[in-house]
Amino acid sequence: MVEKMHGNAFQVGIPDLYCWHEGMQMHRWVDVKYEKSHQYTKAQCQKWPKWERRGLPVYIMMDDTEEWYAKLFGEPNFRDYWKPRYNKYITPVEDIIKDILEE
Repeated sequence: MVEKMHGNAFQVGIPDLYCWHEGMQMHRWVDVKYEKSHQYTKAQCQKWPKWERRGLPVYIMMDDTEEWYAKLFGEPNFRDYWKPRYNKYITPVEDIIKDILEE
């Protein structure tokens, strides 16, 4: 089952697709990118590492081939396409601690 997510001004950084397979108990957040021109938004750079720290993986897909589908059964791969310039968007530690204390 695949659910296309719809972002808006109040919902930024959310991957494009939420996928799950009931029989396998497998859930995946998947963002679709173009192989030759992919980049992450500021919101994705801030949200995905936070999700990663809490055990919620994000997967990147750039084609509808068996090779790319197979990636959904491996380790989360959004870090494979992380560019050094994205580091400037990472949320400061102080803000992360504040978020945890507010939960």
